[in-house]
Order: sequence, then C-alpha cells, then structure tokens
Amino acid sequence: MRLAFTISTYRLCDFVRLGLRQLQLLAPNDAILISDDASPESPIIQKMASDAGVAYKCSRIRKGHFGGDAQSLINSIVFAEAAGADVAVKVSQRFIFRKPEAINVIRKTFEDPNICAATPGQPKFVISQTNPAAKG
Repeated sequence: MRLAFTISTYRLCDFVRLGLRQLQLLAPNDAILISDDASPESPIIQKMASDAGVAYKCSRIRKGHFGGDAQSLINSIVFAEAAGADVAVKVSQRFIFRKPEAINVIRKTFEDPNICAATPGQPKFVISQTNPAAKG
C-alpha cells in the first residue's frame, strides 16, 4: 500500500525540518509534499523541500489558519492521486511521527476496504480541573 504524506506548514521551519526528516526515515518509499501557507519563511521552507527531494506547493497569498488547512487538505488529495498513492495522509507541521508503528497503524487502518477516512479521534478524558473548555 502506497501512502502520500502532506505536511501542512506555516512559518515553523524547525518543526517542518524535524517532521520531514522523521517521515523520510520512517516511510522512505512514500511520497511527501510540503503544503505551505505563504509567509516570510516560505523561501526557507521551499529550499528545505528542494534539498530533501520532496514536493512543495505554496499558496499565492496567506490564507490564514482555516483556509490554509483546507487548501492543504485539497493539495494532499491531489498530490496523492498524482503520486499514484492509495492513501493521502495530511498532518500538521506540529505532528511529528516518532516510531514506525505509527506508519503501520495508518497502513493497517486502510487495509479495511470499508474505511475511506480516518482521524486521530478524541481523547477519553483530559486532566484539567481549572479549565472545562479544555475537554474539547
């Protein structure tokens, strides 16, 4: 099963660098796209993608948090199709894969032909007595 990963980015070069390195280490045979919301750091992120040999797509103008994320999701689907992947995986720049087992969970999940989309889910509980809004 071929996966195509998209890292949704905005400004945080160190997170992008770490996430990109981890994905290349844990899923070396899968395609990677960096989908960047335009920022002053975009040339740095573009060079990082070029140096790593991965695809890069940047918005023409800053789209903001929701718009940038929506654009990144669309880019992810289009990229996966163009790469001939079976599954598009879109992650935030702050999400860093730590272990190969994380990639295996994605593969195993999509082996089920009845699953078309998956999200990380919701925590069972949050330890927070002071902020009830944090439960969401």
